[in-house]
Amino acid sequence: MKIRTQFLLSLVLFSIVLLIVAGSFFVADSEQNRFERQNEIASRIETSVASLSTLTSNYLFNPTKQQRNDWESKYTDISDDINAMAVTDPQCTGTCCKYTSGG
Repeated sequence: MKIRTQFLLSLVLFSIVLLIVAGSFFVADSEQNRFERQNEIASRIETSVASLSTLTSNYLFNPTKQQRNDWESKYTDISDDINAMAVTDPQCTGTCCKYTSGG
C-alpha cells in the first residue's frame, strides 16, 4: 500500500471512531438529563407527600371544605408527578399504575 492510501484509510478509521465516541457522549448526556429530570420529579413527589400528610392531619382534626379541596389538589399534583415520570421498567410501570389508579 502506498503511504497516501494508508493515510486516507487511517483518516477514515479515525473519523469513524470519532463519530462513535461523539455519539456515545451524546447518548450519555441525554441519559444524564433524563435522570436529572426524574430526580427533580422524585424530589417534588417527596415534598408533596410530606405536605399531603400535614393536610391529612389538619383535615382529620378540623374537616372543612377548603382543607378537603387543598388535600384533593395536592393529591392531584402528586398523581400528575407520578404519571410524568418516564418509567421504562415494566415492573415499576405496574407499581406506578397501582398507586395512581387508587388500587
